[in-house]
Amino acid sequence: MNIKKRVVLISAELKTLSQVENVQRTARLGADLMMFGLGYKRAFGSYNGSIEKSFVVDASEDTALEHLRDLASEYGQESILVVQDDANRSADLFFTFPKTIQRLGSFQAITALESRDLESWSLVDNQYYGIVK
Repeated sequence: MNIKKRVVLISAELKTLSQVENVQRTARLGADLMMFGLGYKRAFGSYNGSIEKSFVVDASEDTALEHLRDLASEYGQESILVVQDDANRSADLFFTFPKTIQRLGSFQAITALESRDLESWSLVDNQYYGIVK
């Protein structure tokens, strides 16, 4: 059993799709997460400069982490962001294909003003987060 609680940020949206299609995909992903018993919070943010809605999902169990990576692949996502619940809030991109991992840095609270300078950031419960190297 994994004793470190971690979370995953996952989205169903693709910048190549229309707003209507992305709204539908986001609703479907939320339903999938509920169906599999995965607790989540809704989030909003930017990934590589593309604004999208996403979910912050409890992935404290290894099976949940692998399931989320598989779900990301099903939704055509290149990766999920995995944030460890360690002192540094270590953040990694887990790619869906090939299954590789890229260490990014530390997932930290930032200001709205600081988020303007980043290509990738998240807004969860009215708090902005970004990667600090």
